[in-house]
Amino acid sequence: MNDQSTLDKIESIITQTTGIQYPIPGALTYLSNKKYTKFALLCKDMYILVDDEGPHFDPVTGTIFIPCKDPEKEFIRIHNKLNPINNLPMSQIGRHYTLLGKVSLGKSVNIGYNTVIGGQGFKIIKDSEGNNQQFSHIGGVKIGSNVSIGNNTCIDRGTFGDTIIEDYVFIDNLVHISHNCHIKKNAIICVSTICGSVVIGENTQVSPGAVIREGVTIGNNCHISMGAIVTKDVPDNTTVAGFYAVERSKWLKIFKRWLRD
Repeated sequence: MNDQSTLDKIESIITQTTGIQYPIPGALTYLSNKKYTKFALLCKDMYILVDDEGPHFDPVTGTIFIPCKDPEKEFIRIHNKLNPINNLPMSQIGRHYTLLGKVSLGKSVNIGYNTVIGGQGFKIIKDSEGNNQQFSHIGGVKIGSNVSIGNNTCIDRGTFGDTIIEDYVFIDNLVHISHNCHIKKNAIICVSTICGSVVIGENTQVSPGAVIREGVTIGNNCHISMGAIVTKDVPDNTTVAGFYAVERSKWLKIFKRWLRD
C-alpha cells in the first residue's frame, strides 16, 4: 500500500482531530516540528501524520505513523473537513466593536471584541503657537472578504484615501494598523505595531512584537521575525530579524562575530 492510499484509508475512518500536545485515543494529529517529538511518545492508539518514509506501527503505544509530503497541510485539510468553518454570507461581528466613518466590509469578515475600525489616525502637527494639534483624517477603511480581525485591535482610517485590508488576511489580537496601510492578500499579522503608510505584501507574516516604521514596503512571501524593528524596505522572499531588522543570514553573521569578540 503506497503512502497516498494509506492516507486515504485513514481519512475514511477518522472522526476526530487533536493537537499532538492533547492526545486522544483514536484521533488524528500531526508532527512537522521535531521539537514536538516528545509529545508523540505520549500519544496512545492514535494516528500521526509525519514526513518520514513509510507508514509504521508503534507496538508500545499502539499509534500508527502515516507519512505524507506536508503533514501540517494534510492535517488542516482533514481537520477543516471534520470541523467546517462557518463561512457566513454576511459579516459576523462581535459585541462591543466600533466602526467609525467610512468602513466597508466584504463577505465573511470576523471582528473580535473591543476592536475599533476607522478611528482617527495618529498624525500630530504643531500650530502657530507651537502646540500639538491632530491632523484630521477624512479617509476610510476598506476590508476584503474572508478576513479575520482579533480582539482589542485598532485599524485607523486613511488621511485622504483608504486603509486597505485585502482578502484572506488574518490579524491577531492587540494589533495596531495605522492610517494609509495596505495589507495584501493572505498576509498574517500577529501581535505587532504597523505604522502609517506601510505596505505588506501577499503571503507575508509579521510575527509577535514586531514594529514596522512608517512608509516601509515589505514584499511578498516575507517573514518578519519576533521582535524585529523594521526601518527599511524588505524585498520579496526575505526573512528579517533583529533591532534594527536585517536579513536573517546577515544577522546571524553579526551575532557570531559579536560572540567571537
